[in-house]
Amino acid sequence: MLTVSALHRCTDWLPLVRPRFIDVTDENVVLACQALRWELGVEIEVLPPSGMRAHPPLRGAHLYAGIAFRSAGHMRLVEAAALSVPVILAIQFPEEAWCSRSVILHEDAAFDPGIFATHLHDALRQWL
Repeated sequence: MLTVSALHRCTDWLPLVRPRFIDVTDENVVLACQALRWELGVEIEVLPPSGMRAHPPLRGAHLYAGIAFRSAGHMRLVEAAALSVPVILAIQFPEEAWCSRSVILHEDAAFDPGIFATHLHDALRQWL
């Protein structure tokens, strides 16, 4: 939900990209994406979990970003690395195994959609 909130702060450049939410299991996230679509007129793709797809959901992506709680084990970090897709990851209250320097440096972004939106913009600036 915080990632969707962050996108609400990206109205100046969001129409220039095609956000894709993958492995969505929470109906509230689906509804929030629909609301964002309606409010901003931006197409947002929402994909439920699927074991087998014709191609990996991250193929062709310029960036993989998300905010997780305690662990990012459920995220497609291995797939992103295999496809050389840069990652922006913020974790709220990370478990010890996830307490890397990067996670600690991005701690504020895990709680503040505005900060996370700034990180997204900075990372995507070269494609905008």
